[in-house]
Amino acid sequence: CGWARVGAIPSEATFSRAFAAFSKAHLAAQMHAVVVKDALGPELVGHLARDSTAIEARETPAPKLAKRPKRKRGRPRKGETVEKAPSRLERQSGGMSLAVPP
Repeated sequence: CGWARVGAIPSEATFSRAFAAFSKAHLAAQMHAVVVKDALGPELVGHLARDSTAIEARETPAPKLAKRPKRKRGRPRKGETVEKAPSRLERQSGGMSLAVPP
C-alpha cells in the first residue's frame, strides 16, 4: 500500500484515527469532485435508468405445431411412393449452382 518496509506500516489504531479524520473532513468527496471536474469539465454525463415495469407475456405456452402425418412402418406397398423430405444440405443449397454469374 505504498510502504517500502513492513516496519513502516502504521498500527490499526493509527489507521482508524486517520480514516476518522478523513471521514470528518469529507476528503474523499472533495477529491472525487476535483477528479470529475478535471476529467469532464462542463460536459453532461448521460446515463440510462431502467425500471421494473411489467412486460406482457403469454400465460400459457404457445400451441405446438402440427406434426407430419404418420405412416405405417416397413416397406411401402407395390406402386406406393413415399415422398422424402429434403435433407439439410439440399434445403441449404436451395437454388445454388456451380455456374459463375456473368
